[in-house]
Amino acid sequence: MPALETLRPTLQSALDASLQTHAVPGAVVGVLRGDELVLVAGGVANVGTGVETTTDTLFQLGSISKVYTATLVLQLVHAGLVELDEPVRGALQEFRVKDDTATLTITPRQLLAHTSGIQGDHFLDCGRNPDALWRYVSTLEDVGQLHDPDDMFSYCNAGYGVLGRLVEEATGDHYARALQRRLLRPLALGHTVTQAEQAIVHRVAAGHHHDDQGTPSVAPWVLSRFNAPIGGIIANAEDVLTFAAMHLRGGRSVEDRQVVPAKAIAEMRNGEVEVPGTDDEWGLGWWLTKWDDQPVLAHDGDTAGQRTFLRVLPELDAAVVVLTNSTRGTAVAEDVFAHVGTEALGCVPPEIPDTLPPGEGPDADRYTGIYERMHQRLAIAGGRDEGTLRMTIIPDELFLKAGMRERTLTLHPVDDHRFVTLDPETLVQHLVVMVESDEDDDPDGVPYVHFQRRAHARIS
Repeated sequence: MPALETLRPTLQSALDASLQTHAVPGAVVGVLRGDELVLVAGGVANVGTGVETTTDTLFQLGSISKVYTATLVLQLVHAGLVELDEPVRGALQEFRVKDDTATLTITPRQLLAHTSGIQGDHFLDCGRNPDALWRYVSTLEDVGQLHDPDDMFSYCNAGYGVLGRLVEEATGDHYARALQRRLLRPLALGHTVTQAEQAIVHRVAAGHHHDDQGTPSVAPWVLSRFNAPIGGIIANAEDVLTFAAMHLRGGRSVEDRQVVPAKAIAEMRNGEVEVPGTDDEWGLGWWLTKWDDQPVLAHDGDTAGQRTFLRVLPELDAAVVVLTNSTRGTAVAEDVFAHVGTEALGCVPPEIPDTLPPGEGPDADRYTGIYERMHQRLAIAGGRDEGTLRMTIIPDELFLKAGMRERTLTLHPVDDHRFVTLDPETLVQHLVVMVESDEDDDPDGVPYVHFQRRAHARIS
């Protein structure tokens, strides 16, 4: 492959074209390969002010923050301060969920791999004091289970709040201080913060929603202190790639300091559970996927009006980050990954599976019904006579306030249990997976629909 710097002009052109095509206000892209680094920026950080996006602009990382939290937890495991396979309840007496058996058995490993079964999208502002995470974990007592622990993978934000609190208990520091002392300072990440008042001294991207015509408008800043280990880290692209480089170097910093034990870094890459409907797995913090035949450590982030994407390719000693300030950021990331993969890495992301010709889909009547998880309901209707299935996404009041809207999507069959759909609001193509019952003669159809990496349990 040619020197990475030669990619800069075409990468800039590809980013600018993608921003214009998808009406995304701004983005920053970073590519790391060995000792080479290229950063490009495009558009504006805020449509209200017109401030230009530059490569040092900070973005809300959203759930990429979970990889930082997982790294802290594994660091503490290998320091003998956290037990990976012992019940969380033994370390956190305030931890309690609605199901007594789950309360007594859920482990850090299950929380890291999203197999705890806890209803995951529990968001509750618990103030700005250092005890915010303690207060948050204490509110889980009324949160139920989607499924029993270890039954399946279902993305769980709440679990990472518990892990953040576990970091606090093990270190004696509040989460932000533990993050600073154990990761940010040793890696010299001077443009990574967890609070708005810290971010405001930097150039910061505002989030944006889009109306029906695609016009962006500024979204509110809604990150709360409890959210830091779940999705509250704020950083620029170079800092994210420096963090990724530590994972590529077996836990060592650029200055060759062993920040995290190499065994901990390797353990995070072990597949713990299959992601339904795919060949992917989830490890201890990382989504494990492939670009062609290359293993990829991945994570995405989604906050109010911002979407972020990190891909780490260990065998190529490479990483790519895309930070966007729009709910439509996924379309930009897909364009960038395809370009970088082709021009700089020699491998590309997998495509969404092809759909079946009209009339060749499964018996759709089996899948009609109402499915739900915390804050969101799916109403699936249609049938073989109509030749299609329709899925209406119904957010509750909390999600409506966060900018989500009710919308109906058409499901196109890939095979007997997988469907593809396009969300016109976010321009994201989703895989919708019908998770079959273990009972061959189950008269109630599928017990779960897997959508947005989350299980939705059938209620009717």
